[in-house]
Amino acid sequence: MIRDVILIILILAFVGIVVFFDIPGVQGVLRARKDIETQKQILLDNQEFLATMTKLAKIYKDNKESIDKVDLILPPKEDIPNLIVQVESLVFEQGLILDKLEVSIPTEDGGGTINPEDVRVKKESSATKYKTLTISLGFTGDYSALKNFLKATEENMRLIDIESIGVSPESEGMGIFKFDLSLKTYYQN
Repeated sequence: MIRDVILIILILAFVGIVVFFDIPGVQGVLRARKDIETQKQILLDNQEFLATMTKLAKIYKDNKESIDKVDLILPPKEDIPNLIVQVESLVFEQGLILDKLEVSIPTEDGGGTINPEDVRVKKESSATKYKTLTISLGFTGDYSALKNFLKATEENMRLIDIESIGVSPESEGMGIFKFDLSLKTYYQN
């Protein structure tokens, strides 16, 4: 029994001496444990972030078709060649004869337009999330073809607003008119 008590006292004394003389070492071990816990938490946070990003990537992939439709409605850039093809198609499908088709980009100061053939296109500084293109359109046809054109423009995938319509008779008594339209379409900023 005395032997066990002496053994316990010696062990406690040894631990006390080691701790007393090696305090920086003990503190280093405690710091290392704290660093390990911090790194474990960072790892868990990174794994959670990765899981969230994986879920978002899957949602994006699942909704890619809808996102592509939005890009058709409001394209990410001007896409003037595709716009010209769309407008020409809308005109010709209604049996109208195209006389004029001009696309212009509003300038930075708003004091005019720049034709697409211009190499130097200025950037538009705007706080809006979209930019506009102006389309000047002239065609010849009858009134019902104009109505059909307006309906087709309304139902077109790309967002196009009709700003103004000018009408003048092309030939007397034939019901054929010359139409001048000003259209506006949009693209992402």
